[in-house]
Amino acid sequence: MLAHLNPCQRSVSRDTSDIEFDKEYKEVITTEKPNTTLNTVAGHDQAKELMISTILSPIKFPQAFAVSNGQNPRNILLYGPPGCGKTYLAKALACESKTAAYFYTKASNLVSKYLSNRERLIEVLFEKAREHSPSIIIVDDLEYLQHKGNESEDSFWKPKQQLAAQITEKSNVPGVYVIGVTNKPWNLDSTFKQSFDRCVGVTLPDLPSRIKILDSHLKMIQHSLNERQMLQLAHQTDGFSGADISTLLHDALMLPVYRLQNATHFRMVNFELVIFMT
Repeated sequence: MLAHLNPCQRSVSRDTSDIEFDKEYKEVITTEKPNTTLNTVAGHDQAKELMISTILSPIKFPQAFAVSNGQNPRNILLYGPPGCGKTYLAKALACESKTAAYFYTKASNLVSKYLSNRERLIEVLFEKAREHSPSIIIVDDLEYLQHKGNESEDSFWKPKQQLAAQITEKSNVPGVYVIGVTNKPWNLDSTFKQSFDRCVGVTLPDLPSRIKILDSHLKMIQHSLNERQMLQLAHQTDGFSGADISTLLHDALMLPVYRLQNATHFRMVNFELVIFMT
């Protein structure tokens, strides 16, 4: 059948395929760095130190790490409860380096049944990372690589196998660093977890971290809380994640609006007079 197609027709077919692949790549791979730094991350000091020594320091001082002959650890797995800032921490670390290329994707996208080039996407991702090294690759939601009963096993096994191979073998060149992120490390098989040189737990924020999180949110809004009340609130949010605290403050901020929805009587207010009296 292909023999009856002229070269121009085959060229158009290839061009269409390439255009479709480029579209899929841009949809699932982000290369623009977010505007954040490690200074904006409250707590997690131990995780920060390990990530800096494993990734940032070798990027900043490559000659000092050249003596290891490329054997120094470069891949980190961040794990912990949802909402504790694992992804934010990974992105903040990547943004600390002005020279490293940035690649961010989600495993949930890499195994999506709606993508026609899953294995090729992973291959091209690491090819570009090697081409633009030093580079940092962040793969979020790694738990989605676990096979689900209602999905084809191949749709999970092949991307997972390809990703593990890229991390352990084909990315084994100086300057390519991988940060994996997951809420459910127990869903990852031991072979895949061995692809990572370091496993770092990102836990719920402690009291000093909760105070920093509260302060970072409250300084952006008008409030009447004093230091004693903020400390009390920090104690009362023990067991909260950073995302939980953010949701709590948002709900408190919106409480007057929620009450307004149930109001039955309204009256006009002279705002100029109110401003003058205050």
